[in-house]
Amino acid sequence: MGLSTIMAFSLISVIAITLIAVVLLNLGFSANLIYNAENLKQNISLGQLNSRITILSVTVSNNLLYVNLANNGSVTLWNFCHFAVIVKYYANVSGTEKLIVSLYNYSKTPSAYQWSSSGILNPDSTAKFTVVLPYPPYANTNAVVIVSTNYGTVAVWRGIL
Repeated sequence: MGLSTIMAFSLISVIAITLIAVVLLNLGFSANLIYNAENLKQNISLGQLNSRITILSVTVSNNLLYVNLANNGSVTLWNFCHFAVIVKYYANVSGTEKLIVSLYNYSKTPSAYQWSSSGILNPDSTAKFTVVLPYPPYANTNAVVIVSTNYGTVAVWRGIL
C-alpha cells in the first residue's frame, strides 16, 4: 500500500511538472511573438515619420511623362509596387481635348497606364519616374501629378504640360 501511494504521487508530480513546463514554454513563445509584432509596428511608424518626398520637376515628351522625385527623408524608398502615381491631365485624343484622371501601376517595363523608376530612392537622392500616358497631353494645359509612397508620404505637382 505504501509503494502504490508513492508511485501515484510520483506520477501526479511528473504530470504536473510537465504541464507547468508546457504552459511556460507557450507563454514564452507568445511573449516573443508580441514583442516581434510591436517591434515591426514601431519600425513602420518610424519609417512613416522619416519619409519625405518632393517632386522637383515634370516634363513630357509625346506620351511619356518624366517626374523627377527627391527623397528628403532618412528612409530608403524602394518598394515601388506599393507606391501610387496618379495623373490628371488633358489628353489629345484625335485632336480633341479630353480630361483623364488615372492611377498608374509600377512595372519594370511599362506600357500605357504604368510607370517605372530609374532606381531606388536613397536618402538625399533623386530618381526619375517615367510614366507612360495612354495619350499625349494637349499642349499648354493644366495637369496634376500625385506620388504616394508605401509609407503614405505624398508629393503633389501642379503645372502646365
